Amino acid sequence: MAEAVAARCLPGAPKLAPFNPSSDEVLARFLELADVTDDDVVYDLGCGDGKVLVGVANRCPGAVCLGVEYDSQFYARAVEAVKCGGVADRVTIVRGDATQADLSDATVIFVFLTPSGQAQMEGKLRAAYDRGVRIVSNMFSCPSLGEPAETVLCDGVTKLHLYHQRVGSVVVGGGAAAASSETAAAAAKREARMAALDAALPESLVWLNALFDPAQNDVLIVVFTLAMLGFYGALLLMWRSGLALVHVGVMGTLATALFVTTHWWLSELKHEMRLKREREERCGSTDGAAKKLR
Repeated sequence: MAEAVAARCLPGAPKLAPFNPSSDEVLARFLELADVTDDDVVYDLGCGDGKVLVGVANRCPGAVCLGVEYDSQFYARAVEAVKCGGVADRVTIVRGDATQADLSDATVIFVFLTPSGQAQMEGKLRAAYDRGVRIVSNMFSCPSLGEPAETVLCDGVTKLHLYHQRVGSVVVGGGAAAASSETAAAAAKREARMAALDAALPESLVWLNALFDPAQNDVLIVVFTLAMLGFYGALLLMWRSGLALVHVGVMGTLATALFVTTHWWLSELKHEMRLKREREERCGSTDGAAKKLR
């Protein structure tokens, strides 16, 4: 089954999310949340069966819509939906890699991306956000874009998150540059606060913070592993001292389960913290990309 799915996919294009059909309510709330009008250029990155774009074209006849889909099966379904919907003059479906899409003319972007998919699209989404594009994320929030401007609940379970830098979207003299300057100023203030906090902390506390930061080293994992080995040694001593083997086995099994679970959690925490730091570093480099798009 996996091989059949892989054969349908565009070579080299990463999988950003599984197919997730959008309900009529999701479509309606998306149009309302993003305030889509006839003047918009709407992109659906990973458009699946094309339902969202067909819906946009029907409700906003003047809007230009473009969908990107890497799976040949869903690409064919989207093309057919566009033809059947009679909106082929306003909706274009491209079989391609969303991470390579040119979003420079987009005014609205609709996405359904898992956290790993977001990481691969982060640079493009951030650049679009910085120039005032309204981005609506289906189900998953996008931490790299900050707090959503608004979140709505559809069907009782599905959340839609709107990200919109409203200052950057005001087309006035120097408006986009002002938004970029505002973002840079906020980042500078944040760095200054962090530096002041580090200076206020005793040197020993700073050292301990670095020592036990799982994003920097494996100290927590090593310490926990040594503690578990010590516990196993204590169990062995208790068994040799006369403790029933069944009791030793039960305690050892529980300790092993705790060890495996905690070790996995610490490893995941370390991975997530590293990804977070990498995202923060990359966010600082998106200003140049945003300026090029402008």
